Order: sequence, then C-alpha cells, then structure tokens
Amino acid sequence: MLLSEYLKSKMESDKALATQLDNIVKKLKDNTISLTTNLYSGIERASWYTSCIFEKHNDVCQELKFEDRRMFLAIKQVYKRDDVILDMVKAYIDILMKDFDEQKQTMIAKNILGTSAEIVTNRAIKESIAYLLAKSISASFNFGTIVRQRINKYTPYGMTIMAFYGKVQESAMSARHLRDINPSFYWALYSMQLEMLYFLIEPAIPAQMPLNSNSESDIINFINGLIK
Repeated sequence: MLLSEYLKSKMESDKALATQLDNIVKKLKDNTISLTTNLYSGIERASWYTSCIFEKHNDVCQELKFEDRRMFLAIKQVYKRDDVILDMVKAYIDILMKDFDEQKQTMIAKNILGTSAEIVTNRAIKESIAYLLAKSISASFNFGTIVRQRINKYTPYGMTIMAFYGKVQESAMSARHLRDINPSFYWALYSMQLEMLYFLIEPAIPAQMPLNSNSESDIINFINGLIK
C-alpha cells in the first residue's frame, strides 16, 4: 500500500474509531503519554488565541488563524492528490537538482538508480529524473517505516478537540522550522498547500540540505542516504 493511501486509510479509520467508546478507552490506556503531549500542545495553542483580545498581539492571532486554515487545506490535499507523500519528496528532489544541467542530472540518477534510470527520455527529462528519484526514496523500506510510524503517531484519533488541536500545533512548529531552515522547500510545499504536512516526512527528509549543492558526489551520497 502506498504511504499516501495508508495515510488516507488511517485518517478514515481513526475517525470511525472515535465513535466507539470502548476503543477510545483502549487508546487512552495505550497512548497515555502521547495523548498527554497532544493535550498539552492543544491547550497551549488554544491559549494563544487569547492574544486576539489584545491589539498589540494581533500578529500572533493572525498567524494562528493562518496556520489553522493552511492545515485544513493540507488535509484536503491528502484526498485530492494521488500520492501526497511522493509529491512532497519530489518537490525536495527538484530543489536538490535545480542547479544541475540535464547531463549531470542523468549521471546522478544513473549512479543512484543504475539501469532504472535508462527509462528517462529527453522529453521533460528534469521532471522524469526527479520523479524517479522521489519514487525510489518513497518506496524504500527505511523511509516507509519512518513515515508509517509518524502517521500512526500523528493521525487524529478524535478523542478530544484539544488532543487533535495539539497535532495542529506540532505540525505548525514543524512548518515554521522548515520555513526558517529551508525557505525554498517551504515555499515549494506552500504552493501545493502541503507545508503543514511536512511533519510527516520530517524525520526522513531533513530540512537541512547539503551545503555544497553543486557537487554531484555530495548529492549522490545525500540521496543514497535518504534511500537506505
């Protein structure tokens, strides 16, 4: 099952589980620490809305409203896109490869993918190479394991509004960190309404990219590290 399909199924199943009291109680027992963390984050974020009362803190209020709205848009994208995880990884690869010409991109792909890269044609070659590399990363065992664990931890169980809102808070903090560390990737995700979902792939796709991005060997080693 694709990671994006797994995400969709988890969101749907969690919503259904939330209607069953027995299962909710069981999850409370099994996830006490996680729930407590989510509740704290949710209460903390909700408390920040008191800043809306004071005009001098209007910027904080507007940022919270903006992030909540962006989270809603991101969740819609989960269902609108065929593979939301792959789309985020491809955007990452696009940035990694943007300074290389077609010949160097092909060389990088062949070093990483071997004969699999031979299917790339001259037509839309940059698009094809980025897709192949992103596909290889998203299909790798380690990446899949990390993202599944992340999905299991963060998809909404619907236990309480505050617990779910805590997930929005953690998502927002992750997006803010990405915006500070890697604005190019942040705005690429933003343009696709996906920046609030970065937290799902954050442990596997670091915000920090290679400093010497013009070195083919550095990019090859970096991408191989993402796949393995």
